[in-house]
Amino acid sequence: MSRAIHEGNRVCFEGIDHPEDLAYFLRRLAEGMQETPQINVNGNCVEIDCSAAPRMLNLLEGMRDHTVLPYIDGEYLRFRNRGPIN
Repeated sequence: MSRAIHEGNRVCFEGIDHPEDLAYFLRRLAEGMQETPQINVNGNCVEIDCSAAPRMLNLLEGMRDHTVLPYIDGEYLRFRNRGPIN
């Protein structure tokens, strides 16, 4: 079972079936935010160092805490803050 471990400015996704695909997705996501976190693949683990990417860290923490929700808008993946109705 996969899980994400948050340690300060670092996030490690463990037990990933396709770690290269996740790393690629996270790189494109960070690129869209105009940030460049260090993303490394080690076996079935993807490690992200967000010390130079605070917006990326905020997004990952928001998704962990379920305060930021992803949704599909046509061809795009977008994120919104969870509101009181949700």
